[in-house]
Amino acid sequence: MAELAASPAPRGPARRKALRRFVLGAGATLLALEAFLQLVAGLAWRRAWVGPVGTSDPNTVLVCGDGSVSEEGLASREEAWPARVAARARALHSELRIVAGAASGRDSHDVATRLQRQLDVERPRFVYLRVGVEDLRAGRAAPITDEELPGRAAPFRVEFRTLRALRDAWEALFCGDAIDPTGIWHSGGVAVEFGANGRLRLGPAEGLWERSGDGLQITLPGAAPIEVTLTRTASGIDLSGAFPGGQLSLVAGAPARDAAGEARALLDRGEFAEARWVLTTAAESSAPDADALAALVELDRREGRREDAARHLAQLKTLAGVSPTAAAAFARAEAASSAAADAVPAPAAEERARRAAVLRGNLARIVALCRFHGAEPILLGPLEAPEALAVCEAVATEGAVALLRSTAQSGELERVVFADLAARLGG
Repeated sequence: MAELAASPAPRGPARRKALRRFVLGAGATLLALEAFLQLVAGLAWRRAWVGPVGTSDPNTVLVCGDGSVSEEGLASREEAWPARVAARARALHSELRIVAGAASGRDSHDVATRLQRQLDVERPRFVYLRVGVEDLRAGRAAPITDEELPGRAAPFRVEFRTLRALRDAWEALFCGDAIDPTGIWHSGGVAVEFGANGRLRLGPAEGLWERSGDGLQITLPGAAPIEVTLTRTASGIDLSGAFPGGQLSLVAGAPARDAAGEARALLDRGEFAEARWVLTTAAESSAPDADALAALVELDRREGRREDAARHLAQLKTLAGVSPTAAAAFARAEAASSAAADAVPAPAAEERARRAAVLRGNLARIVALCRFHGAEPILLGPLEAPEALAVCEAVATEGAVALLRSTAQSGELERVVFADLAARLGG
């Protein structure tokens, strides 16, 4: 009896607890080491890229932007307005040099990716920048990324990859039974999407979600966070928590619906984002809706998203090989795309808003890039494009940047820039 009483207790929980302590200790050590290495790398980056203050050439001015700057098509560069400004300004400053770096059709993304080399080579004191018209009309409207601005143009980024690896290891070791809800589900006719970026769509409502232990924490607009328990079922997952009804049964995939018809009704009401979501959820479900894909191609083309339209059309073509219904939808979409191949439709309101947001972010980065190189940026706001002008005004206000307003006429640009440059040179 005594021997039985003295026998050790089961060691399963104790070993699990010891493993958790080991993982936490090893993780803390690795994070401290990575933080030290990030500090060393950051100091090395500063030594390599941050040069001495005041390296700009006081006699150089850079003018860059779209085709209104270079005036392509003239017989010689001397006929363009930047050259005429330089000729007039040399009366005030004999050693002044104005460099025109522009090309017709260049948007803010193209300007930014070329600007760093221009700044490194020319080392200008002032940078006159005219851009924005093409961004809101026919440019790619692509945001600038750090990878596209190597060296001094891209800030040193601190990224703790060890933390992500530790999180994955923790979930694998101690959360093996956790349910991953990421994807598109439905309950009846209501679609529910758990985005990989933490975004939640519950019917028309948008919110956030994140893991909380073995369950989730869901936050909807105007409501307090809700703790939700997940249970796997034969057809999907059940959500249980303090919300109306107390339980929601979800089935994988988008609900059976006339997604194309719903999207058309939404587009008629001007609800572009909602229409795109309805079509996307139906097109990317486990059983893709061919009519929704065809409608998505049409919407992409309508908003000027040519790459997305081509991708969705290729997806529809693949689907057409196994479904007569999809084949008919593909034939309609391909015919419509061919008919509109040469047309460049004006971007819809939602697309214009997106392009304006991209332009605003790109301009802010261009301003920061100029200042990093010791150059003073001056924005040339296009009066012929009110939406682009509004973006320039917002960036100028936020970044305390000088803003000159003018049309694209060369005489007007020459007058405005020369007057500003003469004032800066003390003439």
